[in-house]
Amino acid sequence: MVVSDFNSFAHEWAAAWSRHDLDTVLAHFSEDCSFTSPRAAALGFSATLHGKKALREYWATALSKLPTKLQFRVDRVYVDEKQRCVTILYDSTREGQTTRACEIMTFDSSWKHVVRGEALYGAIRSVL
Repeated sequence: MVVSDFNSFAHEWAAAWSRHDLDTVLAHFSEDCSFTSPRAAALGFSATLHGKKALREYWATALSKLPTKLQFRVDRVYVDEKQRCVTILYDSTREGQTTRACEIMTFDSSWKHVVRGEALYGAIRSVL
């Protein structure tokens, strides 16, 4: 799938996370992707994961520890077409707590797959 409607991509991505649909989320990533997350390190993985297989293992582990009620709500989407970079600002709500978060995704030259990603998380705040 070539990403051209970035707002739709961001909302579909958030919906897939909200329903714990790991296969749909991972479908956007290249086999040799890298992904950095402070939560990966907190779960005993390397902070930067290399390859789709390692990313699947991390995310499957993380999802197994989360409540089934997880909501991602997209706030804003920023796109740098020259750098092939999509930044999604969103709120992640679970167990009544909301965390402000950001995902930065760099795509390959065809805009089909994420080759590099990074997750950034803010402090927990009350539900908006």
